[in-house]
Amino acid sequence: MRLRLPTDERMEPIDLYAILGVHRKANHGAIQKAFRAMARKCHPDSGGDHEAFQKIQTAYSVLSDPKRRAKYDATGEIDERKPDNSFAEVVQVMSLALASVIASLAGKGRKADSEDVVSHVSKAIAKKVEELHSQRGGLETIRAFIADAADRFTTDDGQDNVIAEIMRANLAQIKKNLEALDHSLEVHKKGVELLKRFRYKHSKTRYAGMTFTNASTTSGIWMEM
Repeated sequence: MRLRLPTDERMEPIDLYAILGVHRKANHGAIQKAFRAMARKCHPDSGGDHEAFQKIQTAYSVLSDPKRRAKYDATGEIDERKPDNSFAEVVQVMSLALASVIASLAGKGRKADSEDVVSHVSKAIAKKVEELHSQRGGLETIRAFIADAADRFTTDDGQDNVIAEIMRANLAQIKKNLEALDHSLEVHKKGVELLKRFRYKHSKTRYAGMTFTNASTTSGIWMEM
């Protein structure tokens, strides 16, 4: 089945190029660059909107595929099937963690050859996993409380139970938040697993509780761990 983009007067057609902020004749490199910039800005882990992030991923999945892009350009149609964006999300999580780690190490005056950057990135993502688990636990506690409290509100006059309705609406929103947290947890866990494939070349040896880090000169620096 195909999904026909709306073209009537009530709804504007979806412009995938506008979503990424690129010209219709943009090459693959420009589209990829725009996607990375937009994804970094709109990623939920950076405070972005989940729905906006999904639109960016959809735009990139179509425009980065020559056949799908050609069909979209000719007909305005997008395949109804949802592409598997899980790997792109994992890469984005790794990208954000890598940027944060590099900024932190550079800010502390560390040298690129003295730190196991892969280990730092892996620990950063693992820490995020712990934070997400903690958030989920707290949200689940709130959900259980609201679920138990929702039907305990009554009215003396038999009018509409507005408070109970508010509580049920809160439950619906919490359910969505839990689903989003579960998805984010899955992506971050995949990031930790993916990083196990990588090694980072650095000059670092340990001796009697100390660390000897080779600097750019022939001398070294002894550092307490």
